[in-house]
Amino acid sequence: MENIEKIVNEYINSNPFSGQIIIAKQNEIIARFESGYKDLKAKINFDRPQVFPIASVTKQFVATAVLRLMEQNKLDVNKHIKDYLPKKHLLWQADMPDWANCITLHHLLCHSSGLPNYYFMALANPNDWQYINRIEPQYIYPAIVSKIKDLPLDFAPGSKFAYNDINYLLLGLILEEFTPNKDLGLFFKRELFKPLGLNNTTWPSLVEEMTYINHIYLNPNLPKRYVVNYQETSQEPILVTTHGACIPSGGGGHMISTGEDLLKWNYALHSGKILSMSFLELMHKVHMQTESSYYLGKLSYGYGIIIEPLENKVIYWHPGSYPTGLNVSLSYDPLNQIGIAITSNLSISDANSSEKIAHPGRVLFNVAKKIHYIL
Repeated sequence: MENIEKIVNEYINSNPFSGQIIIAKQNEIIARFESGYKDLKAKINFDRPQVFPIASVTKQFVATAVLRLMEQNKLDVNKHIKDYLPKKHLLWQADMPDWANCITLHHLLCHSSGLPNYYFMALANPNDWQYINRIEPQYIYPAIVSKIKDLPLDFAPGSKFAYNDINYLLLGLILEEFTPNKDLGLFFKRELFKPLGLNNTTWPSLVEEMTYINHIYLNPNLPKRYVVNYQETSQEPILVTTHGACIPSGGGGHMISTGEDLLKWNYALHSGKILSMSFLELMHKVHMQTESSYYLGKLSYGYGIIIEPLENKVIYWHPGSYPTGLNVSLSYDPLNQIGIAITSNLSISDANSSEKIAHPGRVLFNVAKKIHYIL
């Protein structure tokens, strides 16, 4: 543990960091490190366990649910979007796009659909999307899809990799078709959270997600979020007052969990306790590769996870982040059954610079990678 402590301390001492680093072997926590505060101004320490929005780490839960339903012969990843969200579906508002006929669930799962990136569009022109906060919940996803459904695809489905939340937003809507009253939160609780003992993990409703987006500190259990400019990291972090997104992520990234629950999930998923081995292998298979995406560097992508070689082993991982003080990295070494969960409520911002820094999830994973190397 001395070498692990050295790696963590070197990172914390040379980088702005506020959060928790938790390491587990199988289902047992073997090390824990904390730095910073849940509330910097009031000097409130992080809870144990600390609930935290996990952003895009949500995607592996969605991918797992899709594969479980496939295992039960309820859906097929090789079928098209239209097979599960047909022309009469409310999502299309009586105008189903042609791409629903050619994009498969497989394309969505491994980010090879070619769909335009609605999240980047909203970040670039947030005023054009604010009206979504004022419409009835059942029309929010149709309003989001209406923004992109008539645009040309960026590339032919299956020909390239482009990380994009719309893929998993659509998968979440497809999953809803297999749940009573389209209550995906109840489905996840019954099928995954409760059986695995993930007692602090929740799938918020769309209304709850929109409430969080519009009133970021209404829930006192969640940590406050901070940013610091990467050129002035010695200065005190600035409190974030807005969510950082004016639109929901849905299946692309709106779950809430804790580092402890994520480590339980890690072990159960990758040791074959949720999916049979053949379907787990399908999740672990490299479906798409790219030299660079979203400042994450070179990627090999499965279904909802990144596959990264490390010496004589492989690490399964995924980041989650918003540019406004929210970063997560979850990784697992199946050979040694080591999981590492890192949650942080502090972002390093490059918003005022022409330079672009590495994705914060990749930065956190690089710390985890050093730990995986020696364990």
